[in-house]
Amino acid sequence: MQCNSSIIYPASQLLYELIHAPESASELYKESFIFKASLKISSLERSLNKKLDYLAEKISSLWTQKYTLVFIFLLFTGTSLQAFNQRDYVKVREGQDCSDCDLRGAIFSSQDLYGVDLSGADLRRAAFIGTNLRTANLEGANIRGTNFSGAKLGRTVWVDGKRCAARAVGRCFNKR
Repeated sequence: MQCNSSIIYPASQLLYELIHAPESASELYKESFIFKASLKISSLERSLNKKLDYLAEKISSLWTQKYTLVFIFLLFTGTSLQAFNQRDYVKVREGQDCSDCDLRGAIFSSQDLYGVDLSGADLRRAAFIGTNLRTANLEGANIRGTNFSGAKLGRTVWVDGKRCAARAVGRCFNKR
């Protein structure tokens, strides 16, 4: 926040004059000077409080706008964030086979899904980050937009029916 020199200078000038007032000045002069200084300070204080209130109102308004935008985003995208079938999701997390199941947008992070059958499953926009999918079956699954970052895919049956290499991680390669 930038300092307003028009506020600081008059206050410092009044203080300087009070400190350096001549010794011979009468008590009345000093009292009137102190009264003027206190009026000026209270005027500056009111001005500063108004500016602080204005800033607080602006900040509050920005926070309200931010939360409103987040709410609108979640309102319109909430259905796509949890489009998967909850029962199918639980089955897979428990390591059970789930061919032709709906797991659109599901997130499996560092799960052990060794050998699970997901053939024909809808896995669009799902995430298998760091998940063990070794020897799993993904034949015929829809994997458009699916994230396999760090997923262990060794000997997994890929969507085209071919097996991934034994040490495949993150992507299926050397299919046979």
